[in-house]
Amino acid sequence: MKSVHKALKLRHKKHTGKLLPHRHTSYRVLFGLMLLPIIMLALVSHIAGANDYDVTATVPAPVPAEAPTITAPTNGSTVTASQITVSGTCPVVTPAVIIALYENAALIGSRVCRADGTFAIPISATLGSHSVIATVTTITNGVGASSAPVTFTRIQSTTPPGPIPSVGNVTGSPASPTPPVKIVSNNIFITISPDGDPVWHGSFSGGTPPYSVIINWGDGKQDRRVFTDQSEQSITHHYDVPNTYAIEIKVIDAAGQVYTLNTTAISPAHMLPATVSGTPKQDDGFTLFSHLPLVQIYIIAFACLIFLWYIERGRHLMALLIVVIRRFIFGSPKRKI
Repeated sequence: MKSVHKALKLRHKKHTGKLLPHRHTSYRVLFGLMLLPIIMLALVSHIAGANDYDVTATVPAPVPAEAPTITAPTNGSTVTASQITVSGTCPVVTPAVIIALYENAALIGSRVCRADGTFAIPISATLGSHSVIATVTTITNGVGASSAPVTFTRIQSTTPPGPIPSVGNVTGSPASPTPPVKIVSNNIFITISPDGDPVWHGSFSGGTPPYSVIINWGDGKQDRRVFTDQSEQSITHHYDVPNTYAIEIKVIDAAGQVYTLNTTAISPAHMLPATVSGTPKQDDGFTLFSHLPLVQIYIIAFACLIFLWYIERGRHLMALLIVVIRRFIFGSPKRKI
């Protein structure tokens, strides 16, 4: 520090607070600072993605207050066929409900309530008296009201029965005095998974083993199985198209007794209206483009920095580059002697 006057002190220019020439601007530092947010956002996005969770929830389907009504067969009537159809009316809601038929608390058949508010469920009826009720069930297994019980009696037909068909290695024969063969299942309906593979769980009781089973899946495909005992079975099928399918499961025992259980396979997403059937999954993780206005501001700032660099230093580099290119194409200019 030089002293020109005892009252005047001069300092170096770097301590005066005056602006320095533009050649002192450190663009390397500025570009590094501009790249730093991109690196930080990439790290945050990676960390947030590592902690993503898939959460699913089931919203119970509405349970209608109305009870179904059985209109056929009529109460106190008699029938002669071993296979009859129980029909009636049911409440119309969205999504549609499933009507389940029970006899002595045992499931004997189920079907989806039609859009016109009716249902029709084929069942097997042995000789004697039967008391059947119809119960409303939702696609989320909510249980609604039940109908009044309807009692009917199956009597022996005067017409001689035809031959009983044979299935697999089992040959049909007249009915024996053994307990009637039954299909036992607690699945009111079968849910079709997103990959199209439902599973039916059930067992076969009464009659005489082995049991020959035919399953019509409702999509034109059929399974034939033979089971030698009464243990619970799990039978899988694959549907190519999610829909609602009427399934018929028929069992024939070694004595020729036949029993049929009609049930339903449903795709919950197919039964819901289009407005609530689902939307594509959104990524809630923090990403670089999750806040578009901030990205736009960042791009503008980065462009301004590049423009300032070009005004100060880029023009000279661009001019030098043009000279090099011209010399490379046209060669060095010849000097005059």
